[in-house]
Amino acid sequence: MAVLISLGVFCGIGLVFAGIYLATQGTTATAERLASVTNEDVGTTLLPTEKKDETSFFQRFFTDIGNWYQDTFKSDEKEVKQSVSRTKALLSEAGWRGANATAIFTGVTIVAAAGGAAVMAAVAAGAGLGEKSASLAVVGVCMGLFIPRMFVNRKVTKRQEIITKTTPDVIDMLILCVESGLGLNTAIKRVADERCKLEEDVMGMELRQMTYELQAGRTREEAFRDLADRNGVEELSSLAAFMIQSDKLGTNVADALRIYAEESRIARRQRAQEMANKAAVKLLFPLVLFIFPTMFLVILGPAMLLLRENLPK
Repeated sequence: MAVLISLGVFCGIGLVFAGIYLATQGTTATAERLASVTNEDVGTTLLPTEKKDETSFFQRFFTDIGNWYQDTFKSDEKEVKQSVSRTKALLSEAGWRGANATAIFTGVTIVAAAGGAAVMAAVAAGAGLGEKSASLAVVGVCMGLFIPRMFVNRKVTKRQEIITKTTPDVIDMLILCVESGLGLNTAIKRVADERCKLEEDVMGMELRQMTYELQAGRTREEAFRDLADRNGVEELSSLAAFMIQSDKLGTNVADALRIYAEESRIARRQRAQEMANKAAVKLLFPLVLFIFPTMFLVILGPAMLLLRENLPK
């Protein structure tokens, strides 16, 4: 019985993750623009031309379910906008910014909840737990609602860590370009081109999107603010505020970037020291719960056996 329940839970979780993986394999808007620009046939076009939207069956399926759910069960327009806005911000921080990203995520969540309930109910019926099938179905629904958001949050955390680690290097490249005589907009484009030569470089694609915004006529202040808002990274928010203030005051861009790069490295070093200081406290619990009892058993076990043999009955 326990084996059947464990197998059912494992299959349900596997199906949920498989659905999320297939739904998020489509290229994002940033990746499509990057592919268009790096294509040799593009030439000197300022912005890449729109391509025909090619979506998979799973993407269309989850999109239809998400749109149906939003239109049917959320009649309050204000509530719909707030929910979509929160989900869109979360998916944007994860790097999924397609037009249907919110609908796909909603569809995946609904399918995961329904699939989890069905799997748990089937496992309960197969194991002869008919009276507990409703409770297990509720557990399956909760798992289906929780797992997709947990997956996205993990993706957001990993992506933000990558951005935080690569920001000082990007700033150094901007300093070199600015000191060589390039303007800031041109330097951003040059750094984006160089970073995009690396495979799936997050900062390269973000700077490429920022370049598109600057070429489309947006001011540097708007472009930097958008860069910080769509990623939710503290480093980029500080960089945006620093560059906006420097631009308004008219200070030297290279000097401002150099100061911020140094501050960024100091902050990163302090975070590393903080994590190192926390390591001793984190090691205390496994030491007390697992290592010390084993050591006592190995050291005192033979002595206790000898003592038991030598003591009079």
